[in-house]
Amino acid sequence: MNKQNKIVVGISIGDLNGIGSEIVLKTLQDPRILDFFTPVIFASLEIMNFFKKHYHIDCNLFGIDKLEAIQEKKINVFNCWKESVTINFGTESPKIGSYAIKALNASVAALKNNKIDVLVTAPINKSNIQSEDFNFPGHTDFLNKELEGKSLMLMIKDSLRVGLLTDHVAVKDVSKKITKDLIEKKIRTIEDSLTKDFGIRKPKIAVLGINPHNGDHGVIGSEDDTVLRPVLKNLFDDITVINWGELPNFDVIINATSLGLKKEDKIHLDFSLIGKNKFFYDVIYNPKETTILKTGKKLGNITINGKLMFVYQALMAF
Repeated sequence: MNKQNKIVVGISIGDLNGIGSEIVLKTLQDPRILDFFTPVIFASLEIMNFFKKHYHIDCNLFGIDKLEAIQEKKINVFNCWKESVTINFGTESPKIGSYAIKALNASVAALKNNKIDVLVTAPINKSNIQSEDFNFPGHTDFLNKELEGKSLMLMIKDSLRVGLLTDHVAVKDVSKKITKDLIEKKIRTIEDSLTKDFGIRKPKIAVLGINPHNGDHGVIGSEDDTVLRPVLKNLFDDITVINWGELPNFDVIINATSLGLKKEDKIHLDFSLIGKNKFFYDVIYNPKETTILKTGKKLGNITINGKLMFVYQALMAF
């Protein structure tokens, strides 16, 4: 196997009675996807051929018993077991759970031994997989232990990336789990991931409040004041944490949101408290003068839109 060419993506098959097999095969059925990476499904060739026939999916599977036999331009299936398995879709079975564990253990071992470059996990049944070999509420906790790293659950859509402070925790226990140490570790992990995994040199991280309205100074909850704010102040010496609607003394106000693209957009701040001789900047350049710029100018402030930023971005692109 030449690892200098395409990355090798390991896929643990998950619960055989669930949706994992269908998702995996339908993802890989277009042969053009093999131009981007080399897949290795951790299951058995017999069971994957059964799924292929059941779902009427036209693709070629290449069975291997050793990871050294991985072939590019093929959908490799690493045989984690030899015996036949009876499938009853939608049925919970401890026996089926044991095969999910076999696939997961084999794929994690391959990742540890640098036989694959990345691991994708198809869904498991968190109930039937529980055993002496797997006593975790989900993949994340298992991988955190096996890989001895700092796990982070991310939800990603285009340029939006949301990292979770807690995962697999019952709602009634969430507040007990939120500690200063956990908040600091997760923020550092998110920063590290954005830098290394996504190539963002200086990532901007927004930290959402714990309670509604950030606790309203203890009226709804105290965790924002007693836990979250002190951690942020400790992590970032120059940070000032304010509540929405408050207007501390400043010289420059910047609108970096999409508010202003529409005429009816309003930013709910009391501009009468701002005063004069401030600098108003809006990243929006169309319309030329947004509501916030019009209001700032009316109050006697200097205003400028995002046209120069647009020109600078265009210049850097070429």
